[in-house]
Amino acid sequence: MRMNYYISQIGSKEKMEEYFRKTSSEIREEMMTTVRNQMIIQQMQQKLTENIKPTPADIRRFYNTLPEDSIPMMPAQVEVQILSFEPNVPVEETERIKQRLREFTERVQSGSADFSMLARLYSEDTESAKRGGELGFVGRGQLVTEFADVAFNLNDPKRVSRIVKTEYGYHIIQLIEKKGERINCRHILLRPSYTTEEIMESEHLHDLGEGKFSVPITSVSLQMLEEALQSAIEKEEYEQASQLRDEIRKRKEKE
Repeated sequence: MRMNYYISQIGSKEKMEEYFRKTSSEIREEMMTTVRNQMIIQQMQQKLTENIKPTPADIRRFYNTLPEDSIPMMPAQVEVQILSFEPNVPVEETERIKQRLREFTERVQSGSADFSMLARLYSEDTESAKRGGELGFVGRGQLVTEFADVAFNLNDPKRVSRIVKTEYGYHIIQLIEKKGERINCRHILLRPSYTTEEIMESEHLHDLGEGKFSVPITSVSLQMLEEALQSAIEKEEYEQASQLRDEIRKRKEKE
């Protein structure tokens, strides 16, 4: 079979002989010798290992002696138990936030306060708050849809937008400048506040099945990773152990 493969790849029996600088009989005999040697090696390996039955402890000791650079790199993921939820926001809390933003709007438009000053003092977007709420020039695609629809419709830098609800909370926006398809604006973000009781009583808890939930490994503490590594080794889940060990190594290198 291998001989026929070579002939099909090279073009003819004569070209094969010319390529290997051997006759077809010599090539065939060499192939047979190689196959015989491989079979002998396999038989010897089976004979040497047939009575070897490593225990989990043996495998664990071997795994722990491996150099870190000998373990293949794999995407770092881990399964842990977690609950995904969206707490119900009480109507009173929503109205409190909106009223606060209305007050900010009135102060800016009456001239009694500067938008950027209010953003520095009260916005819960901590990064933009340092710049007086300024986002810098961005395209529509860089903003969440609800925010972009309002921001890109602003034309008067002296005016403040209506209250905008997004996945991040509630905003008011002030235009700074437009340049073609890009816009620079300021915003103030306020988020609802929750008590522990409100979160625990939420009706939107989602069990994703079998008590297992997937989360980014970067959100898991180093201590939890080390505990998960030990558990994976004990359960002989060596692929997961490799992922965990790699993430632990990267964390410790950054310290």
